[in-house]
Amino acid sequence: MPVTFTNLQPRRHLLVPLASGATLRLSPGQSSDEVPDVEIQDSPKIDKLRRQGVLDVAVTADTTDGEQAGKAAGKGESGKGQSRAKAGGSSDTSSPADGGSS
Repeated sequence: MPVTFTNLQPRRHLLVPLASGATLRLSPGQSSDEVPDVEIQDSPKIDKLRRQGVLDVAVTADTTDGEQAGKAAGKGESGKGQSRAKAGGSSDTSSPADGGSS
Protein backbone atom coordinates (compact mmCIF):
# COMPACT_ATOMS: atom_id res chain seq x y z
CA MET A 1 0.00 0.00 0.00
CA PRO A 2 1.33 3.43 -0.81
CA VAL A 3 2.08 5.92 1.96
CA THR A 4 2.52 9.68 2.20
CA PHE A 5 4.82 11.64 4.48
CA THR A 6 3.95 14.94 6.15
CA ASN A 7 6.44 17.28 7.81
CA LEU A 8 4.95 18.30 11.16
CA GLN A 9 7.62 20.88 11.95
CA PRO A 10 6.35 24.47 11.73
CA ARG A 11 9.63 26.16 10.72
CA ARG A 12 12.17 23.68 9.37
CA HIS A 13 12.40 21.51 6.30
CA LEU A 14 12.80 17.77 6.79
CA LEU A 15 14.91 15.24 4.92
CA VAL A 16 13.35 11.78 4.84
CA PRO A 17 15.74 8.98 3.87
CA LEU A 18 14.11 6.17 1.88
CA ALA A 19 15.19 2.53 1.66
CA SER A 20 16.04 2.91 -2.04
CA GLY A 21 18.70 5.50 -1.19
CA ALA A 22 16.60 8.46 -2.34
CA THR A 23 15.79 11.31 0.03
CA LEU A 24 12.57 13.32 0.23
CA ARG A 25 12.82 16.99 1.15
CA LEU A 26 9.66 18.30 2.77
CA SER A 27 9.03 21.95 3.57
CA PRO A 28 7.19 22.80 6.81
CA GLY A 29 3.69 21.32 6.67
CA GLN A 30 4.27 19.80 3.23
CA SER A 31 3.03 16.31 2.32
CA SER A 32 4.75 14.05 -0.17
CA ASP A 33 3.31 12.24 -3.15
CA GLU A 34 2.49 8.56 -2.75
CA VAL A 35 5.52 6.37 -2.01
CA PRO A 36 5.55 2.56 -2.02
CA ASP A 37 5.47 1.16 1.51
CA VAL A 38 8.64 -0.87 0.89
CA GLU A 39 10.51 2.43 1.19
CA ILE A 40 9.72 2.60 4.93
CA GLN A 41 9.98 -1.04 5.99
CA ASP A 42 12.66 -1.67 8.62
CA SER A 43 13.82 1.96 8.56
CA PRO A 44 15.16 3.04 11.95
CA LYS A 45 15.61 6.64 10.73
CA ILE A 46 11.95 6.99 9.78
CA ASP A 47 10.92 5.33 13.05
CA LYS A 48 13.04 7.87 14.96
CA LEU A 49 11.48 10.82 13.09
CA ARG A 50 8.02 9.48 13.91
CA ARG A 51 8.88 9.04 17.61
CA GLN A 52 10.20 12.62 17.72
CA GLY A 53 6.86 13.83 16.37
CA VAL A 54 8.30 15.59 13.33
CA LEU A 55 7.08 13.15 10.66
CA ASP A 56 3.64 11.69 9.99
CA VAL A 57 3.33 8.59 7.80
CA ALA A 58 -0.18 7.95 6.45
CA VAL A 59 -1.34 4.95 4.46
CA THR A 60 -3.24 6.13 1.39
CA ALA A 61 -6.19 4.46 -0.29
CA ASP A 62 -5.23 1.30 -2.13
CA THR A 63 -5.85 1.73 -5.85
CA THR A 64 -5.12 -1.10 -8.21
CA ASP A 65 -2.44 -0.57 -10.80
CA GLY A 66 -4.71 -2.08 -13.44
CA GLU A 67 -7.28 0.68 -13.03
CA GLN A 68 -4.66 3.41 -13.29
CA ALA A 69 -2.97 1.73 -16.26
CA GLY A 70 -6.34 1.36 -17.99
CA LYS A 71 -7.14 5.04 -17.51
CA ALA A 72 -3.71 6.10 -18.74
CA ALA A 73 -3.89 3.74 -21.71
CA GLY A 74 -7.36 4.98 -22.56
CA LYS A 75 -6.17 8.58 -22.64
CA GLY A 76 -3.11 7.70 -24.66
CA GLU A 77 -5.00 5.60 -27.16
CA SER A 78 -7.64 8.25 -27.79
CA GLY A 79 -4.93 10.84 -28.32
CA LYS A 80 -3.07 8.57 -30.72
CA GLY A 81 -6.27 7.63 -32.48
CA GLN A 82 -7.14 11.27 -33.06
CA SER A 83 -3.72 12.11 -34.44
CA ARG A 84 -3.79 9.00 -36.62
CA ALA A 85 -7.22 9.94 -37.92
CA LYS A 86 -5.99 13.43 -38.76
CA ALA A 87 -2.87 12.08 -40.40
CA GLY A 88 -4.88 9.39 -42.19
CA GLY A 89 -7.47 11.91 -43.32
CA SER A 90 -4.89 14.21 -44.80
CA SER A 91 -3.07 11.28 -46.41
CA ASP A 92 -6.28 9.92 -47.90
CA THR A 93 -7.22 13.34 -49.21
CA SER A 94 -3.82 13.89 -50.79
CA SER A 95 -3.49 10.34 -52.15
CA PRO A 96 -6.39 10.53 -54.64
CA ALA A 97 -5.24 13.97 -55.71
CA ASP A 98 -1.70 12.66 -56.18
CA GLY A 99 -3.00 9.51 -57.86
CA GLY A 100 -5.23 11.51 -60.18
CA SER A 101 -2.46 13.83 -61.26
CA SER A 102 0.02 11.01 -61.92
